Amino acid sequence: MSQGRFAMTPFDALVDQLASAVADAVAARLPAVETPAIDGWLNTKSAAEHLDCPPSRIHDLVQQRQLTPEHDGTRLLFRRSWLDAYVEGGTA
Repeated sequence: MSQGRFAMTPFDALVDQLASAVADAVAARLPAVETPAIDGWLNTKSAAEHLDCPPSRIHDLVQQRQLTPEHDGTRLLFRRSWLDAYVEGGTA
């Protein structure tokens, strides 16, 4: 054994292959877990994509005071949670 490293034997390679196969099988049987979206800032275009609507719909909702954005100069900024709350019937 040179420099503290172990030489891999055919048995070690077989164990690695088996461990990998078991890990893949276990992962395939676990339910899919959705990771929550980060509540970051969205511009008008991204907000429209999030709601699957045209950007003009976002502008209409702002004009109707259904959505209240923050402003960065002339840009309108929205939180995902605000958009989700609007869709779910809450206030945004």
